[in-house]
Amino acid sequence: PLIYCVEETDNAGQLHRIALPRTANIEAHEQPNLLGGVVTLSALARKEAFESWDDGLYRTGPPAVEEAKITAVPYFAWDNRDPGEMLVWLRDS
Repeated sequence: PLIYCVEETDNAGQLHRIALPRTANIEAHEQPNLLGGVVTLSALARKEAFESWDDGLYRTGPPAVEEAKITAVPYFAWDNRDPGEMLVWLRDS
């Protein structure tokens, strides 16, 4: 099996906020100029919006969510560009 991951380089950090719906339409893209030629995956996901907790320990409701296009690269190719976060497992939304 080929495993993919999301990197901060493509997905603006805070990767733990990403949730991918099971019904997401995932598209493959050939990238011949990226890391010697790889196939990336992209999809529309949901990302929790950054909100201030105002020094509170708990919230009374769910966080706001915004739509975000995510890009995933093959796991073997990660960490070959800018340093940053990486995530293999995405939450279900």
